Amino acid sequence: MDKKNKKVYISGKITGLDYEEVERRFNNAQIVLECAGLQPVNPLRVCEGMDVEKHSWTEFMMADIKALFECRFIYMLSNWGSSKGARVEYAIAQAMGIKVMFEDEFLSVE
Repeated sequence: MDKKNKKVYISGKITGLDYEEVERRFNNAQIVLECAGLQPVNPLRVCEGMDVEKHSWTEFMMADIKALFECRFIYMLSNWGSSKGARVEYAIAQAMGIKVMFEDEFLSVE
């Protein structure tokens, strides 16, 4: 399996939340995916050098979408439905055949 086949883009709500909560959620997802043998792509790291004061929401989304296109999977955090950006990422993943995983289903134990 080549590297792209293990890459998973993490998608969830960022805008409007306390940044510490956002970091906790995305970093926890990253750890879960790494433990599953996957290569998570954390949008907080993708946009790490970008300044909220100098870059628009659209510029952040463009960087994130570019990273999404390099992935085989997208991992939707449980709060994704209340995020305009995550809904855009989900729609792109659906249109491009990127496999969708949902946090609630991924973590459920049967």
